[in-house]
Amino acid sequence: MAEHAWQLVVDVRSHLWDAGHVETQGAMLGWAAVLSDLHREPEALALVRAVTGERAQHLGPDDPATLEATAALASLLSASGEQAEAERVYDDLLPRLARRFGRDDARTLDARVGLARVHHRLGRPGEAERVLREVLGKRRLRLGDDHPDTLAVQTELDSVRAMSPAPEKPAWWRWRRRR
Repeated sequence: MAEHAWQLVVDVRSHLWDAGHVETQGAMLGWAAVLSDLHREPEALALVRAVTGERAQHLGPDDPATLEATAALASLLSASGEQAEAERVYDDLLPRLARRFGRDDARTLDARVGLARVHHRLGRPGEAERVLREVLGKRRLRLGDDHPDTLAVQTELDSVRAMSPAPEKPAWWRWRRRR
């Protein structure tokens, strides 16, 4: 049902404007989200890649609409299990977001959380934890401890910590215990 509704929105917007119009492409991103929810990632990725490429070509790589599509692509790649490509996209995206909106902007921080998720999935929980702690600090300062965005980062950090192996005790600890 939702998929059909999004298809109609894309069709109507394509007739009003064209397939390259930012409003039509926004509807395509919505449709891709529905396809992803339906576990049809290849179709969703194809749509998001098309929108991202089209926006980069016509609007430029640092346009807010291009950055939005690129963030959606990185997130979808990660959710689809394509961590190496997701990491490359996030590594390219983050400096552009920081230049355009600032290091503490919600969009930049959201992308950093996405990159931390990729690090965790790639078996690098230390990197993930470091990034999440930084983002959590910024969210607490700006939004407060009880804001949903702050709580979401805290939950993500707790998840990384819970799934990480316990740190090995230093050598001096073992030496002291033998005495």
